[in-house]
Amino acid sequence: METALPSTREQQLRADSALILLFLWLISTMGLWFFAFYSLPSEAPDWIRRAQVACFGSNESGLPGPAGWMLLVLSPLMLLGALCIALGTELRSAIDRLRTNPTTRFAAWLAAALVIVECYWVGSSIYSRLNLPSEDLAAVGAQQLPLGYPRGASPAPNFTLIDQFGAPQSLASLRGMPVLLSFVFAHCQTVCPTLVKTVEAAAGELPKGQVVSLFITLDPWRDTPAALPGLAQKWELPEGSYVLSGTPDEVNAVLDAYGVPRERDLKSGDVVHPALVHVIGPTGDLAYSFNAPPVAWLKEAVSRTLR
Repeated sequence: METALPSTREQQLRADSALILLFLWLISTMGLWFFAFYSLPSEAPDWIRRAQVACFGSNESGLPGPAGWMLLVLSPLMLLGALCIALGTELRSAIDRLRTNPTTRFAAWLAAALVIVECYWVGSSIYSRLNLPSEDLAAVGAQQLPLGYPRGASPAPNFTLIDQFGAPQSLASLRGMPVLLSFVFAHCQTVCPTLVKTVEAAAGELPKGQVVSLFITLDPWRDTPAALPGLAQKWELPEGSYVLSGTPDEVNAVLDAYGVPRERDLKSGDVVHPALVHVIGPTGDLAYSFNAPPVAWLKEAVSRTLR
């Protein structure tokens, strides 16, 4: 008994279906990469920020972690491979039709243009994030905070942790004064030393007593309250600057409240994280959020909260 060959109409429908699946794959892949590299504004909901970190992780430069790169590269390639294996003949037929049909050919060129634009945008984002932490502080200090930089108005989550003097330090007790809040840890040899210097340089250029600097540890397992005096001395923290710690549960609750992306290596204890700095206004509002900001940006952001 001979097997009936599919009709021309059936072949065309299968080719159209394969083409639709290919475009859906392309759109979903572009959306995935956009979500991975889009810098969320300071007023973005915490659940979006946490979803971004949960999906892609984060390293010291703010780029995706190893698992994130696997999701961005391997997953789309595996889906494309499965599509080619299952519908290879139909895809070849559909692509041949793209070359002859003016409408579909225009759609293909438009899709190619969008891919090129997104590739350029992703490449620029990767380049800027890889190079920003290593920039010379004096060089970036001349940059000015854009007038239209988004300013938040939501209340900054309150917390109480232990400082280097063994005393409880709460954010609520600092109401009436701007606060520079950042997240670091003692064993960090890359981002953290530069971040501490940047924050202290900005605070040092403001009138004495006008701003308070708070550094919350990302490693409460090793940066215990008993270790904070040595850490403050190591970083040469001046008066008005505090390094804070507590139990792991207490510290992690604060980090989660501020949506701090982080990934801890359970073997070495080191933490991969971006160079985040929050500027909290005198009224307790979370006014500005930055990733690896220059000194001039922090200084200007504090000044704006006082106006």
